[in-house]
Amino acid sequence: MRALVTGGAGFIGSHLVDILLKKNHEVTILDNFSSGSPKNIDFRRVNVVKGDLRRPNDVRKVVDGSDFVFHLGACVGRSVFFPRLDFDTNALGTFNVFRACRSASIERVVVASSVMVYGNPGGKGIAKESECLSPIIPYGASKAAAEAYAMAFHHAWNIPAVVLRYFNVYGPRADPRNPYSGVVSRFLGRARRRLPPIIYGDGKQTRDFIYVKDVVKATLLAAERKAAVGEILNVGSESETTINKLASLVIDVAGLGELEPRHAATRMHEYRRLHADMTKTRKVLGFKADTSLREGLELTWESLNPAD
Repeated sequence: MRALVTGGAGFIGSHLVDILLKKNHEVTILDNFSSGSPKNIDFRRVNVVKGDLRRPNDVRKVVDGSDFVFHLGACVGRSVFFPRLDFDTNALGTFNVFRACRSASIERVVVASSVMVYGNPGGKGIAKESECLSPIIPYGASKAAAEAYAMAFHHAWNIPAVVLRYFNVYGPRADPRNPYSGVVSRFLGRARRRLPPIIYGDGKQTRDFIYVKDVVKATLLAAERKAAVGEILNVGSESETTINKLASLVIDVAGLGELEPRHAATRMHEYRRLHADMTKTRKVLGFKADTSLREGLELTWESLNPAD
């Protein structure tokens, strides 16, 4: 397999690259290194192209000659302040990827989307792929647009696309120093400095946390299973965890029982309750997350505090 991974130097992308290399695939990475890190890459084993999804020529050069495209490159977490950057990278960037795929012989395009396309589903917070999308921040809107382009190119030009809606991904290489990183890495980063987790609001809001290796497993299955073509699929753990519970687990895993979480004012643009309905994904991919939240937190904590 000749695989292209956009965003391959990033948190999730670099883990995907590692597994592709273990399977002896030929891997090319396209990354502008705005958030991805060179430390995540073995430059001896991959073809690294520094380029930008917003530039069609950059995209075309790496798509040509690829068999599989894993489109994970994105602008994450800045949309409230830089909504145009989200649109240009996530929506227009995805358009550029698929436009390049029209003139290439691509066996599969796997597109990483986000839980943020759902917004606030209300009720029990169970997110099903069939429900109407209602993103509450521009990032979610840009990902919804990316999904629409993927499906439009699939139907109009028969490009074999699959869209995966990643839920709250955590694990090694999620930089706790990055203010846009997920709550797990922020909590663990503070624990590493022996500081308590900061919980915004009452902490009863829920999330569906999924370990990065499980996300990679689902992503590879999406590239392999014929039944996945033309589908939009959730990728979550199917477990609902409150932020209060997460904070308690982090304190326990870090061995810092003396710490008490601090509460701050509720932040704007947050959904209250949301977790994945995985019925369709189990049927199409045969996928189920293997890693419990506690196990994943322990593995992530160990990566931040390697033994001497």
